[in-house]
Amino acid sequence: STREPTFTNGVRGWYFGFKAVPWKNVEWETLWAPHLAEQITWNTPVRRHILRSWLDFHF
Repeated sequence: STREPTFTNGVRGWYFGFKAVPWKNVEWETLWAPHLAEQITWNTPVRRHILRSWLDFHF
């Protein structure tokens, strides 16, 4: 699994996304992070591209 790209030490980059309510009691969120670099080792940053989408059902 991947971590959220926000509020993590050593992660640099940007992301954007949206939230929609397609039906009653359903939330749809999508996140796209195309340019993240995480400094895990001393030498080279690790580059990641994240596309994440999820549905929240409220009962």
